[in-house]
Amino acid sequence: MTRRFGVLMEGGFPYFSATMEGQLIGYAYAGAYRPRPAYRFTVENSVYLQPSIHRRGVGLQLLQRLIAECEARGYRQMIAVIGDSANAGSIGVHTKCGFQMIGTHPDVGFIGVEPFVNGHAALLEKVEETGLANVRVLDFEAGPLLGWLPERSLSRVIVLYPDPWPKRRHRKRRLISPNTLSKLVKAMRPGALLWLATDTPEYAATSLAAVQAVPELDWLAEGPEDWRRPYPDWPGTRWP
Repeated sequence: MTRRFGVLMEGGFPYFSATMEGQLIGYAYAGAYRPRPAYRFTVENSVYLQPSIHRRGVGLQLLQRLIAECEARGYRQMIAVIGDSANAGSIGVHTKCGFQMIGTHPDVGFIGVEPFVNGHAALLEKVEETGLANVRVLDFEAGPLLGWLPERSLSRVIVLYPDPWPKRRHRKRRLISPNTLSKLVKAMRPGALLWLATDTPEYAATSLAAVQAVPELDWLAEGPEDWRRPYPDWPGTRWP
């Protein structure tokens, strides 16, 4: 996040944050949409709020302030790429600010892996409700999938609260390990991102050690806030 902030400041792009009782609760910024000169007056926005602050109007105020500042700096068009087409909150805020839905990316595929029946059923229900046709769901652990994926086929990998296997004799079953990561990187495109969320500090520490043991992966965080703060299009879960 520190590196990203520096790039935005060097490029002359606006960045706003919202605080409550001294704590950061959200932020919004604009950045370059494309590097080519033809897009020099076009920016792409990013708005993030802590899940507990949703539906309080903070996101709307941040986006309105961001739009006004971009107009003052001479930008003529703002684009929002919303990672989840079912994110009604983000879509609603952008609609209130005058954004129009141009389309979705049905050619971008998603593979969900969930071995537990309840989680699998809930995900399939959501897929059916939203009419998504570019989602595939597997009802087993992710390990076997790593051997099937084509090389350089993944642009993003998100691991949400994997089983920590706390007993020492079971730790070889952990998803994030040098062995599994060495297989995963073969399926990741250059520049692909790997994000991990866990509520087990010990698993977080061993995962970082595993990442550092794989030369193809780079640890991009520059300070504590980079791993305490969720990424901009984080969908949120019932876990902290």
